[in-house]
Amino acid sequence: MESDFEGASVIEVKIDNTARSISFRPGGDPTRGWPCWWYFRVKGITPGETISLQLQGTKATTAGGPLAKPLASSWAMPEQATYSHDGKTWLRTEKGTRQDEFMIYTLKPETTSFFVAWGPPYTPSAATAFVRAMSEKSPHATAKELCRSREGRSVPLLHVQEGERKKEQRFGVWVQARQHAWESGSSWVAQGFGEWLLSDDADAAWLRQHAEIFLVPIMDVDNTATGNGGKDAQPQDHNRDWSPQPHWNEVQAAQKMVGGLIDEGRMDVFLDLHNPAPGDPTFFYILENSSLKEPMIGLRDRFIELSYARNLATDQRQLGQHEWQSAHRESVPGDNLELQEQQHRRLPRRRRKSRRFGPRIPGGETRQALTPTISRALPNHIPGEGLRPPVRYATPILDNQQHLSNRINAC
Repeated sequence: MESDFEGASVIEVKIDNTARSISFRPGGDPTRGWPCWWYFRVKGITPGETISLQLQGTKATTAGGPLAKPLASSWAMPEQATYSHDGKTWLRTEKGTRQDEFMIYTLKPETTSFFVAWGPPYTPSAATAFVRAMSEKSPHATAKELCRSREGRSVPLLHVQEGERKKEQRFGVWVQARQHAWESGSSWVAQGFGEWLLSDDADAAWLRQHAEIFLVPIMDVDNTATGNGGKDAQPQDHNRDWSPQPHWNEVQAAQKMVGGLIDEGRMDVFLDLHNPAPGDPTFFYILENSSLKEPMIGLRDRFIELSYARNLATDQRQLGQHEWQSAHRESVPGDNLELQEQQHRRLPRRRRKSRRFGPRIPGGETRQALTPTISRALPNHIPGEGLRPPVRYATPILDNQQHLSNRINAC
């Protein structure tokens, strides 16, 4: 086994060459975040043979963090492990099986070596290569550096805008990922957004022409590079560091740029990408109304409603209007907007102000409450092809950071 490369993390390795099995635990320094990330390379394989990976959870606790006992092993045990023959194309194993304190994954590599990880790794080198590739591909993209990390690593940033529209006429859009280093999926989503943004899609072109977009694929580059978890890192979690005196260079630099957009009156969308917890279907976490003021509350609600409207419209196009209404008869009002508005006004205030944006189940009260606004949005937005996943709901953010909401209110 090898773990001397960027992003790798593993400890307590035991190799049984007779059984062709490997037991291990996630590596990582507990002072640098939850030790739940693991990533390594296995060599000396006979192509086609079955290899057993036996994973145990960490025994460590996080120094100074909220954990008074070792991290629950489930955080380190995805339903399926991720593996690759070349370190570029990532595949899923079959579902693992739980045996006592172990999660056991089996796979049959097609080559003499393979990489395996908690999830598809996305390293700072990958972020740098992506930002550079996008800037070379498109005249509307520029590769920049947000800052240098505390350990001297570059934090890549992609800047996108098209045309001669003046700065004050452009929306400000800030998208960042990976404030928690082990949440690799968020960086892949950020890259996917960047690739779409510079594509020939009509919506992407409109956004480039009317907005100035800043995209940071990895915020916590140091912990990502060293294979540490990042969450609850000492002395401060990146996601909790948004304060008047931030510890991390990345947060300080991002605050400065976001603060500039706020001062210009065009900090319109701030999107912070994370990984969901196991079994968590939530799409968005948001600030409570008590932490915001208008027009921010209305703009936030509009953003969420348009997001679900896009999904709703795609459902209708894929299934056909008649079939879709038949399948969701109780949750889809008729075409009469005036009647829909009357129905909406008659809803109790408790339901109109629900913080769940979208249904838990089709036909739920929340979708009915939001349908009038969604219906008005549909004619103005023609979605792309492809059936999207079922709509889930949003709940208020759990860490209500007053200092961040104060900055948002400065708009």
